[in-house]
Amino acid sequence: MSELHLRWIGVLIVSGVAAVHDARSGHIPNWIVALGLGLGAGGSIAAEAFSDAGRALLHAGGTLIGFVACGAVPLLLFRLRSLGGGDVKLLATMGALLGPTLGLELSFVAFGVAASWWLLRWLAARGAAHSRLALAFAPCLFVAALVLGVGHWRA
Repeated sequence: MSELHLRWIGVLIVSGVAAVHDARSGHIPNWIVALGLGLGAGGSIAAEAFSDAGRALLHAGGTLIGFVACGAVPLLLFRLRSLGGGDVKLLATMGALLGPTLGLELSFVAFGVAASWWLLRWLAARGAAHSRLALAFAPCLFVAALVLGVGHWRA
């Protein structure tokens, strides 16, 4: 099993736990984000530090870039009150786990899943008196992680 497989396992665990919490309560606890950072980024850096310090430093830089890259747009959406703070932290954590390239790919697919799910809910509720359809984002992220994780697992 490669290091990338271990990262995808971490993404699936963290996004799955976050999805359950978000669907039930509408919130993503900070301990889930800490778990993601500890499991994925911290574990990978620690494992590589024992074998090659240069590679561990490079991985730490990729982790930081992934965290910032995958948290930037969600932070803007949070400031516009279109996304929750827990979702911002969760997406940034996914970037830290996967790095900037795969993290942004996961974010893009998750927003696509969320938009599709929101549209289906809106179409179903057109006749109802709902003016705003709030959406739990973490379950959409988990669905995206499942789809991409299976695709990248085979590659």
